Amino acid sequence: MKIKGIIFTNLILFCTATGIIFNTDIYGQKDSIKDKPLFAEGNGISIVSKDSLYKVDFGFRIQNRVDINTESLSDFTVQNISAQVRRFRLKFDGFVYDPNLTYKIELSLSGRDLGNTPGRVPHVIRDAVIKYRFNKFFQISFGQNKLPGNLERLVSSGDLQLVDRSIVNSLLNIDRDIGFQGKYTINPNSDRLLILQGAITTGEGMNRVLEVNNGLSYTSRIEYYPLGKFKSDGAYFEGDLLVEESPKLMAGIVFNYNASAYQNGGQRGIDLYEERNIRHWMADVILKYSGWAIQSEFIKRFSNDPITTSPDVSDIVYVYNGQGFTIQASKYFPSSWEVTGRFSTVDPLGEVEVFEPQQRQWTIGISRYLRDHNLKIQSDLSLNERIMPSGEENNNWALRFQVELGI
Repeated sequence: MKIKGIIFTNLILFCTATGIIFNTDIYGQKDSIKDKPLFAEGNGISIVSKDSLYKVDFGFRIQNRVDINTESLSDFTVQNISAQVRRFRLKFDGFVYDPNLTYKIELSLSGRDLGNTPGRVPHVIRDAVIKYRFNKFFQISFGQNKLPGNLERLVSSGDLQLVDRSIVNSLLNIDRDIGFQGKYTINPNSDRLLILQGAITTGEGMNRVLEVNNGLSYTSRIEYYPLGKFKSDGAYFEGDLLVEESPKLMAGIVFNYNASAYQNGGQRGIDLYEERNIRHWMADVILKYSGWAIQSEFIKRFSNDPITTSPDVSDIVYVYNGQGFTIQASKYFPSSWEVTGRFSTVDPLGEVEVFEPQQRQWTIGISRYLRDHNLKIQSDLSLNERIMPSGEENNNWALRFQVELGI
């Protein structure tokens, strides 16, 4: 079965023929239709055809960054310093023929984003997905998009409080994949909102070009909002920038099963010598109130037989069996300054413990929001601790500075 090739080819043909890709509103609200181009803050540049048959929202964002790492905790000699365009993304959203038929394209153009993995084209295409909303309760999507995984990954990299995501997300998230997704919202207008999400995908992640296996990936996510909706879907951006007048809480749980995976992280990573079944369990929570925000998540990855060996037994590649926990808290001030602290820990499990270090990271950061998350200046300082399998400690300081601009 060549499901990934069929999905990718038909997606490109459909997008080329119709000029589509999407913008989602889970509560069923429709955009107002205009008969001339317009600029709307937060949505980029919007263009609507005179016959109102299509709409395109165009936006971009740039993250320019400097990273400085020391040799150790006591030796402040600079081990390395780098300056980079961490992300440069182009985004296109809108609808075609029907406001319920929506699309999204996101392209990455910076060197760090493109990747260099054998068997894959560069990661220019991040998202290429078509969605149809049947009503305010139910929608489906088809294409390449983020899986309904951990919250920190679902939050856009442009909506982060610190310069980048945690080491937990970096090592254990399931990222993007190609296939079908569905979302069902129970009681969308009540004070106890429940959202069910599911996905059946190739299990091979972004931009795969080699035909290697027939296994599929199955993902489910449940979100519960016991205190009602956040302002402006605020569970999906970090920090209480909108200052919730009453407490708002979202709790989510996720399960992913990737059958016959050929990469050591499931949807991501390097190729294994043999396919493996990989499971992910995730749980996350976010609370916002009066400028305060707290979020936390736990992720565990497990494969029964994680180690694979090359045919000549000269090399091994293994699934990173491990678990991680992170907690993050912040205070947003009326002056548009914000202070954030985060603690993250990642531990390898079982047979993988002899190859991978235990990791701890403490981070404190400060952000100045000039136009919410669209224009901001951020800096953070991290204490990184690594306990190697030998027992040796490898610790250092990392200082980062970033300016983000987007429309």
